[in-house]
Amino acid sequence: MSEVLTSEKPVSAMAKEVAGLVLFERAKEAIGARELGEIIGISRRAVYYKLENDIGLTKLEFSETAAYFEAKAAEYAKLAADLRRLIA
Repeated sequence: MSEVLTSEKPVSAMAKEVAGLVLFERAKEAIGARELGEIIGISRRAVYYKLENDIGLTKLEFSETAAYFEAKAAEYAKLAADLRRLIA
């Protein structure tokens, strides 16, 4: 699905919306609906409602979710570096 977002071809509004829902679903699967809801300021139930009813997400919700994953990635990168230092 990342091809839709990285393609050089113009992407339709519908394709962007579908890609957004797919990515939001992946985020939910990665961290759980409760935590995802806390990140964007909605309930766990509202997360499921948005996904089940194809309700669009705001740029702010995508931005907050991306920021969360970027922060987690930085934490994991630091942990990996610390582990690598132990075996160096």
